[in-house]
Amino acid sequence: MHNFGKARGIKIASGSKMLRLNYVSITIFFVFCILGGGASRNDALSQPLIWLASIFCVVTCLFVIQREDWENIKAPIIFTSLCALLACIHLVPLPPALWAALPGRGAYADLADIAGIDAPWRPLSITPDFTWSSLLSLLPPNAVILAFATMGERFRRFLPVGLLCVCVGSAILGLAQLGSGDGGPLRFYEVANKDFAIGLFANRNHQALLLALGIPLIIVVARLSQNAHILKFAPWINLATILFLVPMILVTGARIGVVLGVYALLISVVLARTILSSRYTPKQQAMPSKANPYIAPLAVLGIVAFTLMFARAVAIERIFASDPEQELRFKIIEPLISIAQKFFPFGSGFGSFEPIFRQYEPFDLLRPSYMNHAHNDLLQLAIEGGMPALLLAAGLVIWLVFANIRLWRAPSASVGRSLMLGRYAAAMVPIIFAASLFDYPLRTPLMGVIFTILLLWIHDALRDRRLLESKRANT
Repeated sequence: MHNFGKARGIKIASGSKMLRLNYVSITIFFVFCILGGGASRNDALSQPLIWLASIFCVVTCLFVIQREDWENIKAPIIFTSLCALLACIHLVPLPPALWAALPGRGAYADLADIAGIDAPWRPLSITPDFTWSSLLSLLPPNAVILAFATMGERFRRFLPVGLLCVCVGSAILGLAQLGSGDGGPLRFYEVANKDFAIGLFANRNHQALLLALGIPLIIVVARLSQNAHILKFAPWINLATILFLVPMILVTGARIGVVLGVYALLISVVLARTILSSRYTPKQQAMPSKANPYIAPLAVLGIVAFTLMFARAVAIERIFASDPEQELRFKIIEPLISIAQKFFPFGSGFGSFEPIFRQYEPFDLLRPSYMNHAHNDLLQLAIEGGMPALLLAAGLVIWLVFANIRLWRAPSASVGRSLMLGRYAAAMVPIIFAASLFDYPLRTPLMGVIFTILLLWIHDALRDRRLLESKRANT
């Protein structure tokens, strides 16, 4: 009996140590993603470190995960597994005759005949080494899913605050970058928009998207706080944060940032009204506090004043100025569609865009720089992944449409933590998709991790909504 008790105590202690190690691995993973996940290039030195941190996080999560945890993340894991399976299929070697018969492979097959050598077995992907990198890039989203399932309630409650800290911290870093000049240690990446306030990213468009995500998030975080003082001064805290983030979006110099910022402000108003309707009775809503009438005018005046004070509203200036880089993005749309048709329906292989585009790039579009991405993730997905990848993306979009309808149709009186985060995420995911039509934010590990968190909030809100409806039906 004594030995049994001792063995059981060792098991509990061992499990507790493993749980602590799991929290450590999750923390390390998020820190690596924040500090090194702002670039999308395969040759970025931070990429292998993020993959290693992701593997460490996945392994520790697998040791502590329970059966009910698997049930909660079954759908997200199935989706990421399908994405990984598609990438693995691109790496399977095929017989020479079958490979040469695939769309877009004829020119490559002819090279073996010209060289007078036997054609080897080759994978579907034109660039299998880059496809391996694409497969490894699925590690961070899977690490987030497993971390979300295994982290405790207290740890999970910190996620909205943590994401807001990342948004505000990146804005503060961008402000410091403006003061430090084009170089210096405050800019983490060698290849980057060094003339702008890019914060944690290498690309100004990605920074603008992150800051736009933070604008409505402050509304949600302030409401979810359990601190009475924060709740009391929530309108002023929200106003101060928004007054800081909006001008910082403008000084990124990203044109898309203006659109994202306006959309984020509109969603903030909608969320604020939803939160107020769930927090106060109709009588209380009809009797606003003395400060409320002044908040909106102060917000408008403050945003204008802050922008003029910075005197670096580059995004506004660029709207009315010609931009060869932006014009090039529209000019390459037709060649991109042509390339996608050449490799349809199987695609050229994930990660193969850069060498493929060099082969088909029109002479009149040649520049000293090169296109490392299509700046349109939908077209790049069609080129690299073909019809299967487009079907997976379409399935995700359809799910998000139904999720938005279901979450926003819920009665305001039943708005709780889960539904509030779900509504925020469901409203903000579309602007990530919109930004992906003009750039490639989801190809950075940091934005991929944030995107996964948003999807998990939507997934949790839908699950809690189903459980609530089922409980009501049984009573």
